[in-house]
Amino acid sequence: MSDSFVCCPFCGLLCDDLQVVQRDDRAQVASAGCARAISLFDAPAQGQALVAGKPVDLSTALRAAAEILQHARRPLVGGLACDVTGHRAALALAERLGGVVDHMNGAAQFRNWQVFQDGGWMTTTLSEVRNRADLIVLAGVDATRFPRFFERCLPPQSQQPSQFGDLQRRYIVVGDKPSPTAEHPVDVAFSIPMPNQRLGDFFLALRARLAGRRVNDPVIEGVDLAQIDALLEALRAARYGVLVWNAAELDFPNADLTIQAMVDLVITDYNMPEMDGRELTEYIRTQSWQAEVPILMVTSEQNMGRLAAVERAGVSAICDKPFEAGNIRRLISDALTR
Repeated sequence: MSDSFVCCPFCGLLCDDLQVVQRDDRAQVASAGCARAISLFDAPAQGQALVAGKPVDLSTALRAAAEILQHARRPLVGGLACDVTGHRAALALAERLGGVVDHMNGAAQFRNWQVFQDGGWMTTTLSEVRNRADLIVLAGVDATRFPRFFERCLPPQSQQPSQFGDLQRRYIVVGDKPSPTAEHPVDVAFSIPMPNQRLGDFFLALRARLAGRRVNDPVIEGVDLAQIDALLEALRAARYGVLVWNAAELDFPNADLTIQAMVDLVITDYNMPEMDGRELTEYIRTQSWQAEVPILMVTSEQNMGRLAAVERAGVSAICDKPFEAGNIRRLISDALTR
């Protein structure tokens, strides 16, 4: 791509086809920008530095910051609304000072990271979605927060069909967020409205239905089995299905468990507060809609009676601490393919 194209940092799509020009000491989007990009690129070339709330020149601000950091015992480097170069500089500074780093969107990011670290998931790219996806499920996502999402996912009319053939693409909306707007009109096959806080229960019920287990009807208030089965049939029929969620919009307690319900593996320890690993395994196997989910237990427990009880409860695999990464990968792979 030509150096004249830049990447837009103002939403998670990271559109890299913008052309930006400099006019009157301001950056202006010349092409391909959404309304958000046009507004936010049009900012002063340099912000105003402040010390104790008063405007100062940049060199004065840097000297004041250095003085504060020199005497700090545990400085916090926050914000980080910057590019990769800025992040590298912030990390290097924190390492040198013995400080900590906390991104302004850290709470939302950790909802994904905690689940990804535990079990991982399959990811795709916007190009793959554009060329291959015949089903897109929007789970609790307000598409208006990503103004060019559908533009990036749908090939322009001049390029129809996609390079992999004609796609009969379907969209399904689940949750309490609005459907796609008229700005990027797409045909929504159907919607399943519910509070986003119940998405975890919904996807657990979906997986239980897939495993042939009994599920109460209605699944949750306002959602019945017919809707579950309609989505399940659409997922089964899809050649390339994509589930889209935005962790920032899943802003409620234990939202990481909602994401976990979408990605199919539980990793736990034996010794935990509130309930131990055997009790958790028994609950999952006998009382939850997640009864078929693989459960991997990583533990230093040496009591053979307790470990035997865990196996009887239905754990998929047990790994001793300390463990090697290769063993964990093998056990996860075995658990997911049973």
